[in-house]
Amino acid sequence: MKNRLKQFFKTIKGSLTAKIILGILFFVLSLGTVLITIAQKWFTDAVEDNYRKHLDRATKSLYTDFEDYMYNNDFNLDIHAEEYPDFYLMMSNTCLLQDLQYISVIRPIEGYTKELFLFDVINVLDGPDQEFNYGYIQDIVSPEYSEAYRKIFEEDASSVLIVRKGKGVKIPHISEMIPLHDKYTGEVIAVLETQILMTEMNQVIRGYRLRSYLAMLIIGAISSQVCWLYLRRQFVHPLKQITAEATRFAQEKHMSEKSLTEQVRSGTEIGRLAENIDRMEKQTEAHVREIKELTRDTERVERELELGAAIQAATLQAGLDAVKGRDEFEISAYMDPAREVGGDFYDYFLVDEDHLAVLIADVSGKGMPAALYMMTCKIGLKTVIRRGGTPAERLAVFNDLLCEENIADMFVSVWLGIIEISTGKMTAANAGHEYPIFRRRGEEQDKFALYKDKHGLVLGAMEGVCYRNYEVDLKPGDLLFVYTDGVAEANNADHALFGTERTCMALNRDPDCGPDGLIANVREEIDRFVKDEPQFDDITMLCLRWKGSNAGA
Repeated sequence: MKNRLKQFFKTIKGSLTAKIILGILFFVLSLGTVLITIAQKWFTDAVEDNYRKHLDRATKSLYTDFEDYMYNNDFNLDIHAEEYPDFYLMMSNTCLLQDLQYISVIRPIEGYTKELFLFDVINVLDGPDQEFNYGYIQDIVSPEYSEAYRKIFEEDASSVLIVRKGKGVKIPHISEMIPLHDKYTGEVIAVLETQILMTEMNQVIRGYRLRSYLAMLIIGAISSQVCWLYLRRQFVHPLKQITAEATRFAQEKHMSEKSLTEQVRSGTEIGRLAENIDRMEKQTEAHVREIKELTRDTERVERELELGAAIQAATLQAGLDAVKGRDEFEISAYMDPAREVGGDFYDYFLVDEDHLAVLIADVSGKGMPAALYMMTCKIGLKTVIRRGGTPAERLAVFNDLLCEENIADMFVSVWLGIIEISTGKMTAANAGHEYPIFRRRGEEQDKFALYKDKHGLVLGAMEGVCYRNYEVDLKPGDLLFVYTDGVAEANNADHALFGTERTCMALNRDPDCGPDGLIANVREEIDRFVKDEPQFDDITMLCLRWKGSNAGA
């Protein structure tokens, strides 16, 4: 049973229909209760007012009778008086005819705490009340009566009505008091008190309440059914259609043959909601198509970039294969592009059997344009260098070639060195590139340090530029380290740059670990410096250790 109740309330909680019906019933019952309460108050007040008017008319009529009787009998209400029996009989009949509970003449005594009965007649049909004889004294129980006596005797009130009903009162009733005056002095000598029971009022009100609630339930049930049929047609059924269509669209991801607007056909907000959902479905379908197309394009671009990166890596690796088996030198190089493909490049190759060319370059820009320009520069430089001539001459020739067809206004910085293998003499030229770093064995400090060579203008910026050569005699054990600006300009979260000083410190941490180890040390220090800051530029490094022409002997 408990599980059934839980299931019932769960069904109601998730059902719009049940919520609407319960809401209508709650509203009708609440409104009906308020209206019945107000109507009952009006009805009760009207019935009570009728009782008051009836009692007031009867009491004033009795007042005249008592004034005449007391005037003619010298204010004597003794039961032994000659006219008393006839008067008593008349009052008793009046009590029955006027449906009064009792008719009494009372004089309050002892500070309005007790009542002295001078006359008393009761309605024998209304209950077991006792009739009090002349001279009977009883305590005044209700303070309302004491207050009424005080108003009559001290404030000269012409009449006082006392209504007793509600909690603590078994039978609701109304009492009225009218003062009786001395015919000579005009003083109040007693009070005429009458009472009428409101027993019928309770019965009438209970019947009225029962009929009202029954009518309210019937009206509520009918109203709920009518409202439900209307709401079902105008709102619930269209909302179910909208919900079903939204669920279907979420699962199938395409519009139905018949639009939701055609299914609902409503001029209300529900119809406008259906129109908006149709519009949303159309827009969603269009967005899905666009996303699929973009995804295909993105995947294609990613595949092309991956292929480009592979081609670029293979091109750079080709230099290593070209110098294999040479004992005069040891070379290691590294490039980490900031994007899928980079604009930095390095190269080393034999110009002839006695000359080794070593170069590193940095193309302006990033991404695919820089990578394409980089491939052009790498192939073009290699071709020009192999034609012969000094590094400065080769850079000047290639600069003029770039400027002739530099549609994209791009440029490239290059450091180029050509080593005569038999002597160890290196001739180099710098076209706007970073300073090289040397470690010269036999010198006093024997540490890596910047070599501030003579800079020229970057290639591709302007035709007719001349570049300067400089020479360095390499001794066995000497080390050359060249790099791009991605090393020196690597920045951390505080926007501080790694710089050439830290580069030299990283190289000097273990200067005898060989080209591979030196490059690894620099990269490790860069990573420690930048931490989680994203890489902004390509990082490229090349390290050469000169062993000498007799190394393989």
